Order: sequence, then C-alpha cells, then structure tokens
Amino acid sequence: MLDAHPGTRWSKPFDDFARFDSRQRAEVAAMVDRDGLTARVMNCPITDADRRITENSGRVVADAEDRLRAGETES
Repeated sequence: MLDAHPGTRWSKPFDDFARFDSRQRAEVAAMVDRDGLTARVMNCPITDADRRITENSGRVVADAEDRLRAGETES
C-alpha cells in the first residue's frame, strides 16, 4: 500500500499516481497535507476538563493557519 503522507495511507492501491507528472504529484501532496491539517485540528481537544482553552489547541490552530498561509503564497 502506498504511503501518501506520514501517518496516512490510501484506502486502496492507487496505481495511477505513477503516471502523474511532477505538477500533479505536487497537487496530490498538497491535498493530502491539507487533509492532515484538518484531521490534526479536529482531533485536538479545544478545552480541558475545566472548559478552559488548552495551550496545545492554540498552537495547533496557529500552526495550521501558518501552513495554510504559506501554501497560499506558494501557488
């Protein structure tokens, strides 16, 4: 099975990827990266047991925002 991104696997083999040119592979990598960011943000607890915003959630969201902004300037 093809590893698309650390911690991510395709649900089934994707043989067409081998036929993609470098631009198409970069597009796939960017989509997988965005999916990973989304999962990371959604899986991070926003509040603690006392319903206070956690320091970690702030870092995760800030990191995701920074990475998304960086991706916008690369396009």
